[in-house]
Amino acid sequence: MADSLPRTWLQSDRVLARRLGRPISAFLHVEASGGILLVCAAIAALVWANSGWSDSYERFFHTSLTISIGSFTVKDSLAHAINDGLMAVFFFVVGLEIKREWWLVSFGTGVLLLCRRLRLWGEWLFRR
Repeated sequence: MADSLPRTWLQSDRVLARRLGRPISAFLHVEASGGILLVCAAIAALVWANSGWSDSYERFFHTSLTISIGSFTVKDSLAHAINDGLMAVFFFVVGLEIKREWWLVSFGTGVLLLCRRLRLWGEWLFRR
């Protein structure tokens, strides 16, 4: 049955899939890839902002950005969208990660404690 499934674009023998798609896919499956991209973007922004092209950097971040959904419209600068929108998403994700770690530690500790108590109770019960 697995042989009858169609191959995806990344599994094809096309040149773009082999030379670009597969390496990008492999990189994105590495857990540290997000951090690596963030550090590279920060370095590129620092170099750009402190180079001779710093005026283009300022113009880019003060570019007007408009998002419209039906009659709802938000119009502000790119810097404002980054400061308000993306930072809110960032801290939301960080909060979810902290909650996940807390639940895993709490649940794991509770289950281990319960298993130890059940084992001790079983040893006490069956020794009699």
